Amino acid sequence: MLRPGDLLFTRYNGNPEFVGVAGVVRTNDELVYPDKLIRLRLPDGSPVSSDFLEIAVNSGLARKFLRCRVRTTAGQAGISGADLKACPVAFPPSRSQQAEVVQEVHRALTEANATAAAVATNLRRSERLRSAILKLAFEGRLVGEEEDIIHA
Repeated sequence: MLRPGDLLFTRYNGNPEFVGVAGVVRTNDELVYPDKLIRLRLPDGSPVSSDFLEIAVNSGLARKFLRCRVRTTAGQAGISGADLKACPVAFPPSRSQQAEVVQEVHRALTEANATAAAVATNLRRSERLRSAILKLAFEGRLVGEEEDIIHA
């Protein structure tokens, strides 16, 4: 059974980029995990928090280390538990410093997601505007006004 704070790593996937990716269990629901995942449960009093470890192993040198250890067999990319255990992770010495890093990463990701949503909205708006301009142009409704302005 899973517990809040457990880390789940993707053991196998058809896409090698998803292998070794970690996520923290954040629910109290009674859940089990399939054999395509590897569970890591940090011991009580661990010097590293699962939230910080999730960020650390999914980025930077740790992620590069894990990518290099992915093996492919029968169309499935996979990684071993031994490779996950050997993954180097640097972490700040105190839990409060780790919490600050986690908070800053979450803030930056929230901001990036909001920016991406705004860009997507503006791209849709731009496409609608382009379609409207083309419609007016094909109807000959753009030329008349501009000719008046140009000849004035």
